[in-house]
Amino acid sequence: MSDKKDSIKKNLEDILKVSPKIKTLKRTPQKIQHKERFCEMLESLKYVNERAVQMKTEIGVDFILYEEPFFAIIEPLMMFAFNKKQQALINWWIYEKWTHPEGVLILTDQESGEEIPTDTAEDFYEFLFSAL
Repeated sequence: MSDKKDSIKKNLEDILKVSPKIKTLKRTPQKIQHKERFCEMLESLKYVNERAVQMKTEIGVDFILYEEPFFAIIEPLMMFAFNKKQQALINWWIYEKWTHPEGVLILTDQESGEEIPTDTAEDFYEFLFSAL
């Protein structure tokens, strides 16, 4: 145990008259936090878009005007955080991949013809931040 932990433990023993166990919490690395937050954001935007499309097709209620101020805030943040290629791919993933009339779209490598995994936000994150 480090000197700092020993000192804290001794002070707690003296003050509280108990023998405490001191645990050091591990911080989540910043890269993992970045990935988690990005995936949460992506899934939330996907959900909002799918809900709007569903409301329009099933009920005939168009929420675009209602949601427009929110997207007016989100767009500049996206421009600030991502380059143009990343923005285009993020917009594709949110607005086209899942709601295309012919079904879920896939992304393929134009050179090899191989499918690029993008079915989960985590897969998409890995592609987005490794390829671009």
